Amino acid sequence: MIGQGLVAQDRIASAEEYRALRSSVGWTVPESAKSEAALARSLFGVVAVCDDKTIGMGRVIGDNELYATIVDVVVAQQFQRLGAGRKIVERLVEWARGREIVHLGVVADDAVVGYYTNLTFQPSGHYLRLPPVDSRR
Repeated sequence: MIGQGLVAQDRIASAEEYRALRSSVGWTVPESAKSEAALARSLFGVVAVCDDKTIGMGRVIGDNELYATIVDVVVAQQFQRLGAGRKIVERLVEWARGREIVHLGVVADDAVVGYYTNLTFQPSGHYLRLPPVDSRR
């Protein structure tokens, strides 16, 4: 676990934080305007800060009644495996459960499915998607 310096803030990450975190782990980085628009449509978010530095984030998207999906859970590489990701996900789940959202899912790369099953998420069907229209997405 990260020391006393870790704070999980209930807020949506800024576009700058979002883009920097995505870049720090090698994810594609959407342009600023698209990042801002997507983040503005989030239902809820958590930003992990350690010693005044943004080290992670996650957010919830959905209809705010029946369906919600946890997306964009990312922790800067040097802070991974220290508990920040777990803290982010637990707070996102707590928020959704507090609103009695019945169907809560998570979008995760195949490489990290085990991480989420350890946090009590269960495989359920398949997530299917069309290939991105633009590789910057």
